[in-house]
Amino acid sequence: MLPNAPCVKLPDARLAPPHTHYLYAVTSTQEGHCHQLETFVYAANGNAYDSHSHYFQGITEKAAGHWHRFYDQTGPAIPLPDGSHYHTFSDVTYYNYTRPVQVLVGAEPLEGGVYYQEGRERHRHFYSGATSVNLGDPPPGW
Repeated sequence: MLPNAPCVKLPDARLAPPHTHYLYAVTSTQEGHCHQLETFVYAANGNAYDSHSHYFQGITEKAAGHWHRFYDQTGPAIPLPDGSHYHTFSDVTYYNYTRPVQVLVGAEPLEGGVYYQEGRERHRHFYSGATSVNLGDPPPGW
């Protein structure tokens, strides 16, 4: 059994800092409309040179009476001359009906949900882009 020693941050510890990135994209046009994606990627420990990546997920903004879910992982860190970095991303949204189904919640219509019933006309959108540079790095000497 190990003795109870206090955990202290070592001054020379080389842990990569936790951080996040802003992500924004406009999807491809399908069925006469497109959607916007806007989110922050999940925080991860990493730096510009270690090839780390981030996961992200969300729901597009509503267009043509519906929205789409998205879930993906960025590519590896791409270093910039100042020591910061960014990531690229490219994927496709989940399917949704081309003509949304009206669902009543009580007497109120609820439109735009995500549906998966086979046999109905449905579509999805492609998206790609680059994140912002890293956000939320701890200050020097933290």
